[in-house]
This record gives sequence, C-alpha cells and structure tokens, in this order.
Amino acid sequence: MFFSKNKIYYALILFPIFSLCFANFFIFNADDLGVHYSEDAKNSFISGNYTNYRYFILALSYAIRWLKINYFDNVIINSLLYSAGLIYFCYEFSRYVGISLKYIAFFCIAVAFQGFMADLSSFTMAYWNYGISWIAMGGALYFLRTSKNFWGLSAAIILSVITLTSYQVAAQLLILAAGCAYLYATLFKPKDSLFLELTWRPVFVYVVSCAIFLVMKKCIGPEWGRPVHFSALIHNIKPYFTDIFYQFFNGKYSSIFPMHERFLYFSSILVISLYLIYMLISKRNYCYFFALLSLAACLVFAENPFNLPFDLFWPSPRSLTCNSFLYPVLLIFVVQKIFSYHAQFQKPAFYLGAVFLLLSVNNQAGLFMERREQTQRDIEIGNAVLSDIKNVAGIYNGEKISVVSSWRNIAQLNTIAVMDYASSAFTTGWSPVPLLRKLSGADLRSVSMPASVCPREPERWDVLKINDVVVVCMK
Repeated sequence: MFFSKNKIYYALILFPIFSLCFANFFIFNADDLGVHYSEDAKNSFISGNYTNYRYFILALSYAIRWLKINYFDNVIINSLLYSAGLIYFCYEFSRYVGISLKYIAFFCIAVAFQGFMADLSSFTMAYWNYGISWIAMGGALYFLRTSKNFWGLSAAIILSVITLTSYQVAAQLLILAAGCAYLYATLFKPKDSLFLELTWRPVFVYVVSCAIFLVMKKCIGPEWGRPVHFSALIHNIKPYFTDIFYQFFNGKYSSIFPMHERFLYFSSILVISLYLIYMLISKRNYCYFFALLSLAACLVFAENPFNLPFDLFWPSPRSLTCNSFLYPVLLIFVVQKIFSYHAQFQKPAFYLGAVFLLLSVNNQAGLFMERREQTQRDIEIGNAVLSDIKNVAGIYNGEKISVVSSWRNIAQLNTIAVMDYASSAFTTGWSPVPLLRKLSGADLRSVSMPASVCPREPERWDVLKINDVVVVCMK
C-alpha cells in the first residue's frame, strides 16, 4: 500500500527537516544574495561552481541556464532534494555501519538539527550541491554493502567522484562509514570476520576518487585560489588537531553548538575510548586497538583535512559538518551498548532522546529567529542607505555603487555570528550591492573601492560621490 507504515514513518522524519530548509529560503544569506541579485546573476552559478571545482554542479548550471530555469524559484524542489537526500544517506549509512533502523529517526533529526548543520543549511544556493552529494554518498554505500564485485566498486568510485565535484567535504563520509563500521563490529561483534571488508573498500574508493578529482582539477582548472604549500600544512597541523576537542570547550562555536550536544557527544567519545582501552587491556585482543585507531581516524577526517594545506586556516562550521553525522552515531553506539547490558533502560532512554532532539530543534529555532532578525536589520539599514544615496546622487539603472565596510559594521548583529555564519549582507564584500539591488529594484553596478577613499570612520555611514561612483562608507 502507498500509505504503508514505513512510508508514513519516513514522511514524519522528512517534515521537520524539509520545513527548516523551506524556511531558510526566506532569510537573507550573504552568499545567496551575491548569487541571486548580482548584476551577472545568470552566470553566477557557473562561475561560482567552476572556481570551487564543483564540475558536476557546473554542468547542471549550464543546463538550467539553457532551460531558463531560475534556481531560486524552485524552493520546494530544492528543499526536498536536500532533506530527502539527507534522510536517504542516513538510512544507507545506518545499514552499512550496522545500526538498527529503530534509531533512524533519532539519527536523521539529530544530524539535521546539529549545530554545524545550521551553517550548512543556511546556504540555500547550494542545496542541490548538498542533496546530490547525500544521494551519491548513500548510493556509494549501497553498492559497497550489496555488491562485492568490480562493478559495485566502480559504481561507488563514480558516485564518490560526483560527490567530490558537487560538495567535496561530503566525500569524507566514506571514511566515517568505514571507521564507524569497524567500531560497531568491535563493540558488538568482536569475532566478526568482516572487519577488513567493511573498512578497506570505502577507504579504497575514497583514495581513488580523490586521485581522479585531482587529475580533473589539474586538467580543467582553474589555477587560482588560496595558496597551497607544505609550510602551510606544517603550520596548520597544531590548530587542526587542537580544534577537534577545542569545539567542545571553547566559546567559539557555543552559539550554534549548544551545551547539551557538546556534553553528550563529548561524553560518548570519552566513554567509547575508555571502554576500548579497558577491553584491550583485559582481553588483549588487538581488534580493540584498531577500533581506537578507527575512532581517531573518524575524528580527524570529520574536521575536514582539506583545510590543512592552505595559508588561511579556516575551519568554518560549514566545513565541519561531517561531525554532524559522526557525533550522533557515537551517541547511538553508547546507548545501544548500555541496552545490551540493561534492557530496562530502553523506555526512559526513549523519552530522554526525545528531550535531546527537542532541545536541538529549539536551538535551531532560536538561531533561525536571530538570523531573521539580522535579515530585518539588513533591510532597515539597506533602505536607509538607499534613501541617502537618493538624496546625494539619485537612484537609476547602471549607477555605480561601492560599499566600504568591515566585520564591525553597524548592520552586523554579533549575537550568533560565527565566522561565515549569520553574517550581515554588509559584512562581506560581495553582498551589499546585491542587497541594494534587491531593495531598490534598480540595476545597480558593484564597484570595488579601497578603504582609503573614506575620509573618516562614520558613526553609522557616509554617502559620498567620487567621480561617477557613489561610495557608502560604513562603520
């Protein structure tokens, strides 16, 4: 039957995730504004995906431009692609690792509403990048789980390459799947003979697909971006490994990574580590040692090693989203292990799990409302700036506008801003003029001017006319 129990179950899981995605389209995001309302909006998806080596999405960008489809007009389809793709991946990840599907609802909701995913889901312009990556990674795990032959391995490699050319960070989920599968087998089936088979195939697929991606990058380009060199790798190793545990104790991510998540997720890492060490000492079985290494590998790769070789070490919440999958899985491992000793705890654990998810959803709701407040603030400041521009030079199509501002500008609310998350449209260099274009309806042209053209730091902002350019100097 169409309305089968399982379909209704997954529809109930889909609803809150889809609702969050849908609502995000009505909140300003600096990058979304830059893509949607720039003077070259019809080519912005193409240039943005090319310069970020997202070749698969680049091909789709050409297709939708040829078909004259406006990405931002298809809110429901984009939200459904992201949310359904996320649930499908969580399903395949659970099947590959060995987790009982009775935990799938908790897993999906915990992932979707985890703190770092708040950053990821705020970039609505990339929902098809994310959705396609979740589906491709889920498909790769499906082939690795169900097919042991060459063709299954080849299909997984192709799907991994699609992920790397859609959203590179998601490909690391293969490493997490391998490590978590080994960890689960050690915790619950230590005599299982599938240890190597569960781990080497995803790692092999990841390595081969990364090699193919690097060849594509070399052949297709572009040859630009942040400098990559060995000295940066050496310099970034310490902050990279420090950040693995720093996120639990430092206030840097506290606004989007709430205390209840940090406490339980870190406790899960600690409990699993201590259990494996105890079993290694008492049983003298080296599978527990390799399980510890698997846990360490998962923690390391979830931090996004692509950040390591760059001059600017930028571990934004968006680049840490693999942690959003890893931490709930480790918590489920701990809960399932407790149930294996004390089955009577299952009923109270159900209610505690529900409270945990409600706290996470409530945190996301709070973040959403504060981002909504930032949007209202940007509209208020934007309209006031347009009023001053009109008084100084008028507003007309083709008018050249330059906005000089900083991270401390008057529009930026700092309550939840974390690196590139929840930034004002006036905070980045690429979104102020697109915002003014949206609010005014005029075909304004963005011009870059040095900060030195502003004679003083204003209390709010100054509007100047320098030759044929209107300059907005903002505090």
